[in-house]
Amino acid sequence: MNPRHIVEIVRRAVSEFGYELSRPLNLALAFFLSPLPRRYWGGATGVGILLSGFVQMGASARGLLRAYTAHAQQVSDALAQATITAALNSGDVTVSAAPAMAFGALTPFGFLAVSVPAWIFAYGAISGLVRVFGYAADHPCGDPILTFIDDLVWDGMRSLWSVVRQASHRIRSFWRAE
Repeated sequence: MNPRHIVEIVRRAVSEFGYELSRPLNLALAFFLSPLPRRYWGGATGVGILLSGFVQMGASARGLLRAYTAHAQQVSDALAQATITAALNSGDVTVSAAPAMAFGALTPFGFLAVSVPAWIFAYGAISGLVRVFGYAADHPCGDPILTFIDDLVWDGMRSLWSVVRQASHRIRSFWRAE
């Protein structure tokens, strides 16, 4: 790619970002509506969608890190206590830290396997990342699970309405035929 072309793209992006920040109502509307499925956005467009994704991703990553730190501290303390107890029970004079360190390396997997906050925060971070990439790809989208559920309900209601309409049409045509 030509360096002039890259400079022009960056200049245009900065200009668009500045323009969007000058319209605070549109920014707020896009920020708060963008987690919803796209159908509910109305006219919301712009940088607010991107900012919302970044805020969600950052807040979820921070929550995930804090929850993991608390979990890792508990696991580390329990492993250290178990290692010291095992060394004292066996009569060893020295304590080997290798077993505690080996189990400590598995802490992230255990955290993701047993912790509900881990799943919630990880999903929030991934959802924010999907929304940021969607905005960058010029195809902004809402929360993936909310959008999936909305599509299922919307398609289900449309098909149910179609069945009701066909049944009422058949009943009317039956009554008219007699």
